[in-house]
Amino acid sequence: MASIALYLIHWAISVAATAHPSHQPWLAPPSSKSPVEYDYFHSAPVVDVRETQLLRVHDVDYLNSHWVAHWITTKSNLDLVLVSFVSLRAKEDDPEGSNHYGGSIYEFESGFFSKYVALGETASFDPNVLNIQFKDQYQWFSNSPDSFSSITTIGNWDNHGWNITFEPRGPNLYDGGSAAFFWGSDYNREWAAPNAFTTGTVTINGSRHEIDPTRSTAWYDRQWGVGLAINGWYWFPLQLVDGTRICVWALNPVGNYHKSFGTVLKPDGSHEVVTMLPDIHPENSWVSKETNITYYASFTLSFPEKGTLRIVIPQGKERQYGEFGAQDKSATVYEAYAEVNGVWEGKSVRGWGLSEQKPFYA
Repeated sequence: MASIALYLIHWAISVAATAHPSHQPWLAPPSSKSPVEYDYFHSAPVVDVRETQLLRVHDVDYLNSHWVAHWITTKSNLDLVLVSFVSLRAKEDDPEGSNHYGGSIYEFESGFFSKYVALGETASFDPNVLNIQFKDQYQWFSNSPDSFSSITTIGNWDNHGWNITFEPRGPNLYDGGSAAFFWGSDYNREWAAPNAFTTGTVTINGSRHEIDPTRSTAWYDRQWGVGLAINGWYWFPLQLVDGTRICVWALNPVGNYHKSFGTVLKPDGSHEVVTMLPDIHPENSWVSKETNITYYASFTLSFPEKGTLRIVIPQGKERQYGEFGAQDKSATVYEAYAEVNGVWEGKSVRGWGLSEQKPFYA
């Protein structure tokens, strides 16, 4: 009987997750306060995020990434998800080389998807204020002297692109509660600004669309360190409608242990680190025609102390979008819009987020 009950719960969550919510499911940032105005920023044992923005380490084993996802509704009522990232790396024979950058645009109604990705490019880097540029194609720079309060990203390729500015609002999220956690092979640092006010324009097939900031938001993620999840990972930055933000890591086993956990950020800025069962029940698989890598369109995340969340990538298997394919498979990663439904702390919840999938690293 217990197995039947579990099946029925799983089925109910699956049905709820499959039904696409009403138009424009995401919400603009709920707060107008800067992250530096929250007590956790000053009183908790965390880094001052403003001091982490200019890190540049010429070490082949050092991860150093800036990443942002935008959930956007334009003033012409297009619903879009954009992802942009840059990873500053080094090679043994070229300290400025092995940099990795890319971006993508996904439009819901038509299923339009376009991406670009580059590996091994040389980047210009300003040591005094955040400003990273790859030729004329991509730029990530700060509009404020603290390299944090206002950031613009510009990307363009094949008659597509964007010019977007985001400003962190509400509390920051510090992974593991302190922005330090064991990531595969060693310790890493990671924090996020998961409530960013978003303005700017998006260009699709030469047509420019203005972002509606009252119906758009962003999640900015900053990660660096010597740790590397060498056997791959699944990552879910999730935003619940009630204002709760959850950053979920599920790492493929390295050695004799498996690291799976969630960091919960509450609207008041307080944090809670919660245990997650390592089996994330990947389902609805499909194989990339470009790289022959297997990805999944749904997952079930179980948190013994909190509840169960069902993650679904709407039409993920049918449309098979989201892969940042690269000639080097170790640099290939998958990023797709995801919806979340389930039970959390005894209450039904729903929200949205992203599914990042990296089944293996090398």
